[in-house]
Amino acid sequence: MWCYFSSSSRSSRSRASSSLGALLLSLLSTTRTSGLTPGSSFLGGRSRRRLLLAYASPRRGEPDSRVKFPELVDSQFRHPLDRDLTDAVKRSPVSFFESFARNVGSSTVEESLRLDNLAFSLRVSESQLPRVYALFREAAAILGLEKTPELYVRQDPRPNAYTLAVDGKSPFVVLTSSLVDLVSERELQAVMGHELGHLKCEHSLWLLLGQIAASVSPPFVDDILATLLRRWRKAAEYTCDRAALLVVQDPHVVVAALIKLVSGLGGNKHGIGNKPTVSADAFLRQAEDYERALKSANPLVRNSFRTQVAGLSHPLPIDRVLELRRWAHSSQFKALIANGKPQRAPPAGETTPFDDDDDDSSDLRGRGP
Repeated sequence: MWCYFSSSSRSSRSRASSSLGALLLSLLSTTRTSGLTPGSSFLGGRSRRRLLLAYASPRRGEPDSRVKFPELVDSQFRHPLDRDLTDAVKRSPVSFFESFARNVGSSTVEESLRLDNLAFSLRVSESQLPRVYALFREAAAILGLEKTPELYVRQDPRPNAYTLAVDGKSPFVVLTSSLVDLVSERELQAVMGHELGHLKCEHSLWLLLGQIAASVSPPFVDDILATLLRRWRKAAEYTCDRAALLVVQDPHVVVAALIKLVSGLGGNKHGIGNKPTVSADAFLRQAEDYERALKSANPLVRNSFRTQVAGLSHPLPIDRVLELRRWAHSSQFKALIANGKPQRAPPAGETTPFDDDDDDSSDLRGRGP
């Protein structure tokens, strides 16, 4: 399973997974988190304000100026390593197994997980949590998905979201109840965009085929291929952070969602009066402090730490923030926005998903010169 935020503990979704065998599900569905990576002044000074003027998600009472990408293909936003390794698998002999993996292996897992979702989760629709469903449909439309996957909310004290990441007969995204309670509507839509990015890229399918290729390779390259597959998984997370940014078109919102997942702060339940204000500026300074501390650390400490985090399924949150900042300033992202198509304006009297949104991400917006 591909998750938005990494977790070392097993969730309730493992009930369906265990019945299919550890090997098949470890290949077809791997837990993932969301994240961001390094760059210059993502949130500072005049360059920050120019970026926000161009790519600002709608404020309360303002028209939605975001664009959509009806003809978007995954190669247009994939991280370079994710794109190159996916293309390599598609060109390799192992691609012969694509039909089997899609129609037999992943179809069986998908059917089992759908039963689990229907039995243990709340299916979101136009008549069940319609506001959340409107956000989800809009995110899918922005990314140019041909059909809207099923959406579920599952009770879980850990804020997260996940998907099988194969565009099968019944693709789905699951949000945990604590995630919905923790983040604002814009931030929730960013998380939705991240999960939909996994579906659009079909990460489970291509990583499965990559793992099959690695399994039949000569033993002396096992360690190299294992490292490459771990790097691919992390690059896939960077890819889907880009998808989140394409949906909300405001990097501050994506960062705010990640900060809340890292800290657990959000809502109005921490006994401090108002919702806590999260600062993307401060989080980026923290990332810079981390980089300096890592470089200056005792070599034994540095190597021990790198070994400790090497096996994580997701990039470190601070790396994700820095990577997202870099892509938000890239010509690739700006070209996608410039060539996007305006969304339909709602008829008079019709509300948008963000109307009356109690959102604190405005605290991340630049107010400098």
